[in-house]
Amino acid sequence: MANAMGDYLENALLNHVLGGTTYTPGPIYAALFTDSCTLAELESGDLGDEIAGTNYSRVEVPFSSWTISNGIATNNTAITFPTATGTWGNIRFMALLNSNGDVLFYGQLGSDVPITDNTFSFNVGALSITIDS
Repeated sequence: MANAMGDYLENALLNHVLGGTTYTPGPIYAALFTDSCTLAELESGDLGDEIAGTNYSRVEVPFSSWTISNGIATNNTAITFPTATGTWGNIRFMALLNSNGDVLFYGQLGSDVPITDNTFSFNVGALSITIDS
């Protein structure tokens, strides 16, 4: 899955590394977004197209859920959302957010995934995050 860093995280890291300010991400959550969302919206932090279906909720992703090697972070545990109890629509994007809802990383799925009364999960190794120069 292609990924990018949200404007919030870009600024936080620059302020941390070059400005000497403290940065602590806190808990990280995975969130899902519909096919009406755009990459530009996610980059800017616009969460207006987050799934709003029945029984949907963001899923906490502990720091221990990642293996980091050679500049790539890959999920080493499955990230499973609650079972939908109705239609969530077509999932096209996902994002990792902090507890304030600020977008850290985001990306587009390889293809849209319709969710109706089923469970959505990212299998082990399905998510890879890199910071490109």
